[in-house]
Amino acid sequence: SSYYYTQSLFTTQAPQAQANVYPYYSVGDNDIYTNRYYFLELPGSVLWQVNHSRSLPLFWEGGLSLAYLMSSNALYYDAKSSIFYKDGSMTNKTQLNLTTALLVGLPIRGMRLQAGPQVQYGITSLQNNGGTNGQHLFYGGLRVVLLPGKSKK
Repeated sequence: SSYYYTQSLFTTQAPQAQANVYPYYSVGDNDIYTNRYYFLELPGSVLWQVNHSRSLPLFWEGGLSLAYLMSSNALYYDAKSSIFYKDGSMTNKTQLNLTTALLVGLPIRGMRLQAGPQVQYGITSLQNNGGTNGQHLFYGGLRVVLLPGKSKK
């Protein structure tokens, strides 16, 4: 814990404890900054075959994942002082996510490949109660699954 002492011509204040001192950055448009979050994730999902085509099967996947925030470089904005600052205690370390994907199955040389778009939405709020409510993680990308062995016919 750090302390600060202020004194002016008219008043004197006793030393007060300051909660934490974090690096801060002023608002400006010269720098580009990307918040990065690094999670260790434990997924669980169910895969349904939508059609019964042997040449081009279509699958829908749905599930949940439990993720733990390992590290982050995120900056947070304080509207009162118009600054950005780092504070590791602002982020919920544990996240619960919903995930879904639509996959196309492709047989490739004794292997089965499934590929298609995937989206993931964080059910848990990104920030603790001290932060802005309503911020959730969202991911969209390409899911590729490689399964050994030939498909069952």
